[in-house]
Amino acid sequence: VTARSLLTPLEYVSSKPPRRTLSSAYAKTARKFDRLLDTNSTVQQLAGRPSPNLPLIGASLITSGSASAVLLPGAELAVLAGCGCLLFGCPGLAPQPELFAVALLAALGLAALRSSKAADPKPKPRSRRRSKPARPQAPGGDGHGCCH
Repeated sequence: VTARSLLTPLEYVSSKPPRRTLSSAYAKTARKFDRLLDTNSTVQQLAGRPSPNLPLIGASLITSGSASAVLLPGAELAVLAGCGCLLFGCPGLAPQPELFAVALLAALGLAALRSSKAADPKPKPRSRRRSKPARPQAPGGDGHGCCH
């Protein structure tokens, strides 16, 4: 169901305007999904895995995180989590360099976000020395309160 819902926008955009509805696009994805599964045994094996299907979750996290990273600060974390799901959830499949590039870009985005939120160092307060007012002295005294 999730894979078909990810294929639906492609079918919606590629269909002609009179037949451009979400229900018809979703129906077309069944045929496209079956063709995709029949030709590729690896995809068939990954899609048929029991829940939690980490590769499918990882792909969803990468897609949603990268789409929402423009509007939501910190959505790069979803991209990193998706890369981790794909990296560790697909035993037997070698991770591609693009996966590492996406993870690196997401980590750089998080680092840039963190450094932009860093608090400015507080300026050192200037010391203001005030001269103390002189005490009035008793007439004829030395200023110690003693008159002899």
